[in-house]
Amino acid sequence: KSQSDVYLDSLMKVVESRPSVRLLSIGKYLCDKESCSMVKDESFLYRDQNHLNINGSSLVGQRLVQDNLELFK
Repeated sequence: KSQSDVYLDSLMKVVESRPSVRLLSIGKYLCDKESCSMVKDESFLYRDQNHLNINGSSLVGQRLVQDNLELFK
């Protein structure tokens, strides 16, 4: 069982029960079809196995806003 599987079922139940809640997945910013990397463009993205560092947080934050502009108006 992957790490995200541990909590994904619970999150999906919340999303299904509350129409105003939207789940924003960050995996697409950190992973490709084959693997997930701790490094992008020669910069480390994580401070440990589970937590993004400033570089990773900036990358994900920028991409979340770009891809979901309607949520930030």
